[in-house]
Amino acid sequence: MCDLLLLRAIPSILFSIIVYFMTGFNRTIGQFFIFLVTVFMSCVFGSALCFFVSTFSSTFGKIHFSILNLVCLFVIAVVLITVVLVYVVMMIFAGFLIELASLFNWLSWLQWISAFRYASNVLTINEFQGLKLCWSNQTNICPLTGEQVLDNRGIAHATAWDLWKNFLALTMMATTFFILTYIQLRRMKKTK
Repeated sequence: MCDLLLLRAIPSILFSIIVYFMTGFNRTIGQFFIFLVTVFMSCVFGSALCFFVSTFSSTFGKIHFSILNLVCLFVIAVVLITVVLVYVVMMIFAGFLIELASLFNWLSWLQWISAFRYASNVLTINEFQGLKLCWSNQTNICPLTGEQVLDNRGIAHATAWDLWKNFLALTMMATTFFILTYIQLRRMKKTK
C-alpha cells in the first residue's frame, strides 16, 4: 500500500498535471481524469510485473561479503533483463511499431497480453473521440475526424464500453501479477 501511494499515485498525479496541459490535450475534467487513471494503472501494472519477476530471484545466506555483492548484482541484472524483455515484447505488439493486422497468425495472440496496447488504446480513444482535425491556416477546413483516425488504427470506439474494456484489461493484468506475486511470496522457503 505504501508503494501504491508514495511511488505510484503521487508521481502519476504530478506527471499528469504537467504533461496533460503542456501537450495541449482536450481540456475537460472527464478526459483529464481518464488520462490520470490510465497513467496510474500503467504505473501500477509496471510495479506489479516487477514485483512478480523479482520474487523469482533468490537471496543467499552465509556467503562471503564480496561474493554476495557479485551474486546480488547478477540476480538484479537477470531480473532487469527479464522485465525489459517482457516490456519490449509488449511494446512491439502494442500497435505502434508493427501494424497489428500485418502480424503472422501464430504471433497475433501476443497483442492481447500487451499492457501497452490497452493503455495506448484508452489514451487514443480518450483524445480522438469527437475530435476534428483541421488545417492550421485558419480556413476551417477539417478533412479528418478523430473517429477516422481510430478506424484507421483499428481501435474499436463506438461505445463507452470500448474505452473501458481496455482499462479493465489493464487493471486485470495488474491484479493478476499482484496475486501471482503474493502466491510466489507464500511459496518461498523462509530461512531462520
